Amino acid sequence: MVKFSALPLYAITYRFLIEIYQFTAKMPREYKFSLGQSLNEDVLQLFRHIYCANAAQNKIEHLDQFLYRYELIKLQLRVCSDLKIISVRQTAHFAKYMADIGQQVGGWRKYHLQKSKKEEDCAVV
Repeated sequence: MVKFSALPLYAITYRFLIEIYQFTAKMPREYKFSLGQSLNEDVLQLFRHIYCANAAQNKIEHLDQFLYRYELIKLQLRVCSDLKIISVRQTAHFAKYMADIGQQVGGWRKYHLQKSKKEEDCAVV
């Protein structure tokens, strides 16, 4: 098992987490304790799923849960954009993080899907 904090995915998700917390701290009061709090919790859950996936034997289950939260965060950021809580520049900045994170998790998941398929094929023989 790779040390959790050595994963590139960990580093980028950590930076994203910090920036989301800084962003939600400055949200208008009417959104801070609903949308902002939900966004904070979902990004924190991403972090937990990375840790669990890294530690687990069956990583695919945790990576699927990660991708579920990931989609919720994308939706919440879109709502922030539509409500004009977030600037166009911030939207683009967070979209870059989301694209990088999604690409890394997608690759990790694909690798383990292929690996599990090979193991199933070997077990059948």
